[in-house]
Amino acid sequence: MREKLERELKEELQTIEAEEEPDDEGDRLIRRQTERGETSQTGGELQVKPVDWYDQYAYSGDLIEETEEERDTFVAKLASIKDQREKELLLEEKRAELHMQMLAAKRQELDERKRLQIEGARLQRELQDRKDKQAATEEKLALLTETVLHTKQELEAMNRTLQKVETHQYEFEGVWNTFLQKSAKDVDQHIQLYIQKLDNHITQTFTPAVIEKIVRGSGGGGGDGDGDEDGGVYKKGKGMLREDKDTDARKIRVKVPWTYTGKREESVLHWIAAVESYVYGQRIPYWDRVLMATPCIVGDPMSFAISLQKEANCQTKIEYSQQTRIEDFFKAVRERFEDKNLARRT
Repeated sequence: MREKLERELKEELQTIEAEEEPDDEGDRLIRRQTERGETSQTGGELQVKPVDWYDQYAYSGDLIEETEEERDTFVAKLASIKDQREKELLLEEKRAELHMQMLAAKRQELDERKRLQIEGARLQRELQDRKDKQAATEEKLALLTETVLHTKQELEAMNRTLQKVETHQYEFEGVWNTFLQKSAKDVDQHIQLYIQKLDNHITQTFTPAVIEKIVRGSGGGGGDGDGDEDGGVYKKGKGMLREDKDTDARKIRVKVPWTYTGKREESVLHWIAAVESYVYGQRIPYWDRVLMATPCIVGDPMSFAISLQKEANCQTKIEYSQQTRIEDFFKAVRERFEDKNLARRT
């Protein structure tokens, strides 16, 4: 493109130099156009200096091209002007126009370069950011991989420890079961040996002669002949024996106490002694002894017992018996019915 423009400028320069012959101007213009293969109107001779576009404008792109129509129009306009100064002015205007177009193209190219530089810098930053992110991602991935491997190793260690614990548990269960079996066997042997020794001791100690003496000694009894019932009760209770292997004491067989009516000829002390012997011999619980002694009184003593029950705010004899001791009941009855004129030992 630049070579073509330079060639055209040289041709125009030659045309301007040939302006000295005005008569032959039309023929030269026709000849120049014929050599270029163009047809146009008559034109004048111009004096144009060659220009090095690249050195002057530092334009690296393609030069600006004009269409055939624009060029023919300009040449025709230039040829129609007769004044040399006007032609030079037109050429200067054309040169200035071309200069402005080239400057605009240069500005556009410069702006494009700046845009490309900015875009390249942005892409470079994005690439660097991606590299940094990739490095950080790789570092995190390496850390995660290391953590997974460490966790896997810990799980394997825990599995080994669990297997050891299970093995030790089985071993301990075996040892413990063996110990229990041996201990139970030793205890059984010890008990059997102790029972055997005890049996031998009893056999050696309680011979038939000793047993016969014991039986003869427990066969006594009877009253003292004075008709005292209390004495008979104590004698009967005195001769009772307990079985050797029975842990619970047997009830002593005693006579049921007589009923106390509160008459002057009856002794309240004798009645209390008879009731005490009976409740002890029958192993009556403490909370039922007052309840048992109440039916053994009638008349005034019964009325007195009922008054004691009311003073204690008890609704039934069972409730009164459960919260009153037999000793307190006997004390109240004795203070109420004991003969004050009875001779006492001093």
